[in-house]
Amino acid sequence: MVSGVVTALVCAALAFGFWRVLRQVIRNQSSHTAPVQSTPKSTAAAAPAPIAKVEQPPVVEQSAGPWVLELIDLEPGQGVLFARTSRDKCADFEAARSRITEDFGLFSLGKINVDAVRKKECMVMLVSDLADLETNERIQQAHRYGVPVVLVADLLAARHRDRVRTYLSPDRAADYRQARGAFQAHWSKRSLQLSAGMRYFLTHSNAGCSLLKEEGDHLNAVIGPRLSLKGEVPEDQSVDMVVVPTLRTTSRKYLQVIERRRPVLVVKAEDIRNAALGDQVPAWRWHGGAYFQYPVLERKA
Repeated sequence: MVSGVVTALVCAALAFGFWRVLRQVIRNQSSHTAPVQSTPKSTAAAAPAPIAKVEQPPVVEQSAGPWVLELIDLEPGQGVLFARTSRDKCADFEAARSRITEDFGLFSLGKINVDAVRKKECMVMLVSDLADLETNERIQQAHRYGVPVVLVADLLAARHRDRVRTYLSPDRAADYRQARGAFQAHWSKRSLQLSAGMRYFLTHSNAGCSLLKEEGDHLNAVIGPRLSLKGEVPEDQSVDMVVVPTLRTTSRKYLQVIERRRPVLVVKAEDIRNAALGDQVPAWRWHGGAYFQYPVLERKA
């Protein structure tokens, strides 16, 4: 019985092997007798690969006129000049004059101080019409030295002293923007606690005005009298803070203490007016840099 089973298995294996061989033979014959499908050559030229369009950087349009627009922040303690003409005897000019000094805290300058321009001191000029450049000597000076010009209409329309429309000479605009950016990059904001007996002084660029009198009286009542200094600050004089109307102040005493190896902290006058003993007030530290290296400007003989 066992031999019968073995014989059956052998016959089955031989049959399965024969069937596989026969199937392969049939497939080979079919592949040789089937028609060959040839792909016709295309007579049309191959379409070129799409070329990516390279966009050129936008070209900065240069102003064809004598002015370019610039938005600036008007700072308390900043100097302002007034360029009036005979037709400016109107209420609008007087209203703008009062607003820029009383509301925005700028002080009036008698003329363009070329030394202050050389030191990059921040100042602006108030005018009625940009077209007066042709006839008004003051506006011509502002245009030559890169002093921003503010129109009466724009000043009256401004809701705040930040981002006010001004106009600059195209030749001076790039230098003006670079100087402002370099200046801001070299300051860091801190805080300073007011304490009795602090050693301090107040200073500003316009030595001939009564600027900071109110702040000086307030500090005298809160923390005591200021340091008694003349033209310069001795190197061995210890100073805790200096109070200025704007960080762009360029007085000699101011530059002496902020450029020390351990710079004195600077406090803006507007942050000190209502401060009490023990209050933390915003203070600024100068980290050095090229801002106060003054470029040479041409001066009239």
